[in-house]
Amino acid sequence: MAILTSLPAELQLSILELALPDDLINLAITCKQLWRLAEGPVKQHKALQSQYRSLTPGATRDDHTLWDVLNAIIQNPRIAYYIHSVNLPAERNVYWDSEVWMSNQVRPEHEHPPSEYVELFTAAASAGPLKPDDREDSAPSRLETAIANGSDGPIIALLLPRLPNLKQLTYVDWGDRDWLLDVLKQAAVAYAAPNPPLDFRNLTTVRLMHWDTELCIPYEFVRYLICMPAVRLLCGHMVGGERASGGPLNLARSRVTDLEFSYSALSRGAMADILSGIEALERFTYECGGVMVDYTDYDPRGMVADLLKYAGHSLEELSVIDVGESEPDETSPHNSFAGFQKLRCLTLDWNVLVPDPDEEVEDEEEKDKPLSQGFYTEENTEPALEVNLAGFLPSSLETLKLAECPSTEVDLIIRMLEQKEAKLPKLSKIRIGVIWPSPDDIVKLSKAAEAAGVEFRQYRNS
Repeated sequence: MAILTSLPAELQLSILELALPDDLINLAITCKQLWRLAEGPVKQHKALQSQYRSLTPGATRDDHTLWDVLNAIIQNPRIAYYIHSVNLPAERNVYWDSEVWMSNQVRPEHEHPPSEYVELFTAAASAGPLKPDDREDSAPSRLETAIANGSDGPIIALLLPRLPNLKQLTYVDWGDRDWLLDVLKQAAVAYAAPNPPLDFRNLTTVRLMHWDTELCIPYEFVRYLICMPAVRLLCGHMVGGERASGGPLNLARSRVTDLEFSYSALSRGAMADILSGIEALERFTYECGGVMVDYTDYDPRGMVADLLKYAGHSLEELSVIDVGESEPDETSPHNSFAGFQKLRCLTLDWNVLVPDPDEEVEDEEEKDKPLSQGFYTEENTEPALEVNLAGFLPSSLETLKLAECPSTEVDLIIRMLEQKEAKLPKLSKIRIGVIWPSPDDIVKLSKAAEAAGVEFRQYRNS
């Protein structure tokens, strides 16, 4: 530092003006002399930080924030360092008429971006790999057309990778979404290579949402975004889809610790694709939204099996609830949750945890039909095995929440509480949603919980 302060003041000021925003502050506070010299650059830095730190496009007709900011960054790349948060709501404005939501529907009479923006962004895009998949629902095949029509799809795909300090991203998939999806896919693949790029390197928190009240945002957005090296939390609302066709991609391993899916509908294959890429997931929440989101099968038991396979060593909180009145796939076998080594909090619908004793009973019409060569099915007269609820749960469990518990099964919970000291020594809270409970059911549960030293409350049913 003595060498820097010994330079002429003009040269010191030039160095300070060239410093990046965070470096400028760190350098200026080292001594009073540099702080006095940096007063002008610091003032300018604070003004730019106030203007650009959080970016949210507006919905008014004259708001073209995304285009204006991308133009400013191309002209002065230092501006990109000030942007830490980007929020892309469904109401964001585009150039064309508000009734049009895809750029290939734009007509000549609609508003278009300025010609200088079109030329500048087309040139910038040609230097980067913006090549969306050739699918029926993909963005327009010609990049120049999408930009000239005023689509924000290519603009978002050009802007986000240019933001080295981007930490928080909220994205609603309104409009031409495949441009961004393609960029994310390439980044996820690139981070698996020895010398990855720097795109999205500081991104820690992602929130994804579908723009409408029906259908979904493709699960591939989740699969690619969790591969960014600093992402730890991803929340998805109305995420859906089947596992992508084709061979598996060589994607970077994910360090995400929290996954939250609200009102979503992912197939078991799609969810397994996501979970298989995560190193140590700690918290997982899934709310099934049913056919309003996607026509994929709801397989909660299969989902739990995959969580045991890929996150059994690390998962601490698990919640799987149906809020869409779905018909769950009952072909997958039940799982013992005792395989989760660190699970502390568990929230489930009753039928995901406890086997239905009637599931194995054959249909009465099928039971007595003759088989080939004159044989008949042997009737199983053995009584159904009694369910040991405490044996299904891990000894690390502290909080248990169960919805849709039949009133006929309350005794199973009472027997679980009686085994608390031996099987569930850390259990301290239970929340039970009983279907049509009698007053006696609640009284019995309350007394059993009190005797076991466990806090009991009624839980809402989905």
